[in-house]
Amino acid sequence: MTDSRNLDFLRAIAVLLVLVDHSFMAAGLAARYPEVWDMGRLGVLIFFVHTSLVLMFSLERSERKNTGNLFRDFYIRRVFRIYPLSIFFVLAACAFAMPQTPGGAPAARSASQIFANLLLVQNIAGRTNVISPLWSLPLEIQMYVVLPFLYIFAKRHSATAIFKIGCAAALIGLPYDWAVSMCSAPL
Repeated sequence: MTDSRNLDFLRAIAVLLVLVDHSFMAAGLAARYPEVWDMGRLGVLIFFVHTSLVLMFSLERSERKNTGNLFRDFYIRRVFRIYPLSIFFVLAACAFAMPQTPGGAPAARSASQIFANLLLVQNIAGRTNVISPLWSLPLEIQMYVVLPFLYIFAKRHSATAIFKIGCAAALIGLPYDWAVSMCSAPL
């Protein structure tokens, strides 16, 4: 296993980026400094990398212990770690008519929006988040779905093959990112 100090450093960077972002939002400075939003998103993405590394090590330990079905055990742990609290906050936000964003007006919510948020598939279903912090949880769930397969793939293939696939994925994603940024750029 890798040196835990490196993982601690990675986590600390992610926490600081998200903390700066949230501090700017709380102080009402987010509109004045929109680039801070990018820092917060970068922090969340670093958390995803950190979580992926930690969970890969966890999958390796579980496989060595041979405690049963690797996939089943992994998914059960993830479901009980994410969904109970997420469901509570989605239902609480709906019950108390909480605004989607801090300081915003309460929004009407459709049944399909609530259902997608309860399942954490709102990004796939094309529904808005009941509350804005939920934007990252569907991505996390989708990462959890793929991670055990990536673990098995990584065990069976060389680092060169994995690097080539990563480069291909990045190249496939670049046009999407470019298109999104071009469509959202002010004229």
